[in-house]
Amino acid sequence: MRRAHPGDPRISMDRSTDIPYRRIPGQSPLFLDYLDLAPAVLRFYGTPPSKQKLEDLAGNQLSKKTFPRNELARILARQNALYGAGADLQEQIAEMARPDSVAVVTGQQVGLFGGPLYTVYKALTAMALAAELRERGIRAVPVFWMETEDHDLAEATRLTRLRSDAPPETMEYNEALFGGAGPSRQPVGQRILSFRIHKVTTDYLDSIPESPFRGAVRGFLEQAYTPGVTMTQAFARLLRLLLPGLLLFDPGDPEAKRLAAPVFRRALQDAGPISAAMRERSRDLVDAGYHVQARIRENAPLLFCFRDGKRLAVERRPGGFGLRGSAHAFTPADLLRLTENAPEQFSPNVLLRPLVQDFLFPTAAYVAGPSEIAYFAQVSPLYSLIDRPMPVIWPRNGFTLLEPELTAELERRGLVFEDCLAGRERMWEKGAPESPTELESLERLERRLDCALEEIGAEIGTIEAGLTRAAAKARSKILHNLARLRAASLRRAEERRASVQSSLDRMLARCRPNGKLQERELGILPYLARCGPALIDRLRRETRPENFAHRVLHLEDPPPA
Repeated sequence: MRRAHPGDPRISMDRSTDIPYRRIPGQSPLFLDYLDLAPAVLRFYGTPPSKQKLEDLAGNQLSKKTFPRNELARILARQNALYGAGADLQEQIAEMARPDSVAVVTGQQVGLFGGPLYTVYKALTAMALAAELRERGIRAVPVFWMETEDHDLAEATRLTRLRSDAPPETMEYNEALFGGAGPSRQPVGQRILSFRIHKVTTDYLDSIPESPFRGAVRGFLEQAYTPGVTMTQAFARLLRLLLPGLLLFDPGDPEAKRLAAPVFRRALQDAGPISAAMRERSRDLVDAGYHVQARIRENAPLLFCFRDGKRLAVERRPGGFGLRGSAHAFTPADLLRLTENAPEQFSPNVLLRPLVQDFLFPTAAYVAGPSEIAYFAQVSPLYSLIDRPMPVIWPRNGFTLLEPELTAELERRGLVFEDCLAGRERMWEKGAPESPTELESLERLERRLDCALEEIGAEIGTIEAGLTRAAAKARSKILHNLARLRAASLRRAEERRASVQSSLDRMLARCRPNGKLQERELGILPYLARCGPALIDRLRRETRPENFAHRVLHLEDPPPA
């Protein structure tokens, strides 16, 4: 791809608008209060998301703790070499091994073709936040924690595609990629791509309109998604191509599991107290008027265990533990020995995962989306178990991307992005005001002529009775022609109405596909195919960690080659 240069006209035409999340439908009270730094919600967290508090945590508290830095550096070097990293990341890996360095971590489940747009937004926010810490004299390294052990294959392979003349289309690529075996508990990241990936890639690319950088996007996908690689490797290679300055980490690595074994043991030994503490926290959240993101099973460890290629939840049973949905059973001693001898057989659930992360990494900040922010409100009481400070939970940046023709159509109809948030009725009221002037004029004219012709006919009849019939005939013909004009006018009005409705529906589909924020439904690749690397450059410039509003970006097409 051709890189944008300082003289590129797109750079001088940057337009953006910030929308407070309180004006965006569907946001939880907990998330909104967290963005507002409300004391009522901050008490559920360790440190508020402010630069000063973050700098204090990074420079003081973390330096007093011991982390497996050298071991992590070796794992990162090995993994990132597999994903295509070169010398450009060696400096960051070396920084990670230094005793005064900190990590700015974010993460996401590995998803087909990079997953939703917010995957990139999370990564860019972590990179920007780490860069700002480095400017303040703190060694900070951005790390992307790939969630490779989740087994929700349907979610990982579901993509929403935009079509120019139809509603958004949600594609389920599960069966096309891996056959129709049905739901499985196998981790998504471990699944190996077969030759089927070629057909899926072609099908997806066919949904992207012909554009200047479509060939480059095809090249990216063909480099990353090849037969014989795992979903993890493919996802990592694509993210590496898009954001070459980002360190990637796979927590499913057996060596990483060995480092995390103490957390697994603690989760088993203290399953009862952990469950009680989390249930109490859940009650506190509800009493404060907030929601609970994850359900807590009484006395169940926050762990999964791998058996027969499946990831099964560990549950408490009389006399010991078992694996949900199976006959597998363990005594407490047997399961604890397994954490020592084969820790790679364990996997944390969504609530234990942050503790594993922050036990391994000197995490100063975790860049989170709304749901993750809610998860951390639940797990904050558990950080004492691993003798680590809870990191600053930093809200990721969020964006909506508006193509030039979409911006032009919104402006032509007097609409703004917030009208799309309000829905179709608001858009119709503002963008398609009723204008029945022609039809009303014809109706008024018809009534006037009808009355006038009736009077004329009556007057003519007083002059000569034989003219009455001729006047009535003329009146009927005139009114008939007026009715034809009125019908034609009505058809034109209906056609205009249908055209306006179609235009509004297209705008709504691109701004809020399937009724959700664009970043949750669409991927980066169609926009990259149109704008090229200038899009990533633009997103880097627009990513500002301290901006806790949703930013609408008006895109520009690249100039002719």
